[in-house]
Amino acid sequence: MWPSVTIVLCYLVDELDTESEFGDGDRVSLRSFSSRQLTEEELAKLLKKQQRAAQRRQREQELKRLRMAQEIQRQLEEVEIKQREVEKRGVGTERALRGEGPGGLHMFY
Repeated sequence: MWPSVTIVLCYLVDELDTESEFGDGDRVSLRSFSSRQLTEEELAKLLKKQQRAAQRRQREQELKRLRMAQEIQRQLEEVEIKQREVEKRGVGTERALRGEGPGGLHMFY
């Protein structure tokens, strides 16, 4: 059983060392565990803390993707509004060139 605990502990230490999202308190407590054998309760607590951190990172990534999608959607709506305005001006210009409607070129003949 102890080799697996050591492997898991080394994994946890490596994970915490590479992650900047954890506070210094987490690193200190984990480093103090690395100098001695962990009890199953301590190991379970560390694993639960790591799972919560992973869930928090996943939730933050999902929210980031959602914000990006909303920003893209807002930009798309702005482009569609501008496109409708340009098309409307284009239709008016075409009618004016053909002499149709009010203010057409037929007034100048």
